[in-house]
Amino acid sequence: MLFHGNPAEIEFVASDANDLQAEWYIEQFGGGVMVLDPRVSGRTFISANDLPEYEDLEFVSRAEGHKTCYRNL
Repeated sequence: MLFHGNPAEIEFVASDANDLQAEWYIEQFGGGVMVLDPRVSGRTFISANDLPEYEDLEFVSRAEGHKTCYRNL
């Protein structure tokens, strides 16, 4: 994926309240995605409510073996 034009990854998707890594993000923001962009911002959390308006997030491929991926809607 590209984030602000730079190669990046979705580190995790906060959508399952039983996932300890995602629990806090779900409680605070209603879920979302953590983007890992080591060249510019490091880690950026984008809340589920903000995803549709986030223009700097572009899906370009998925890692082999991953069944799901995120694409800016």
